[in-house]
Amino acid sequence: MSIGIVFKPVIPKTFSPEVKAQPKVKRAVAALWTDPDLMQLINLRAIGVSFKACAPLLKRTMAACVAAVDSNNLYGAISTRRNVLIKEILR
Repeated sequence: MSIGIVFKPVIPKTFSPEVKAQPKVKRAVAALWTDPDLMQLINLRAIGVSFKACAPLLKRTMAACVAAVDSNNLYGAISTRRNVLIKEILR
């Protein structure tokens, strides 16, 4: 007579009702973009400064700068400012 392998399931303690869920970590409140900050970002992008270089100048992250341009739809403003700067140079 052969005894087969006996499977004994192990349920992680995280599924136990006795273990309480860990409290969620509160995220830091993001600093809102003011109009002067957005204008600085527009001017920097208009002269060709990369998002990576804009971030430390504005004391923000690169992702925050990208998100500000995208969420505020600043592409047209950057293009317009770039064209104005080019016209001023070519006078």
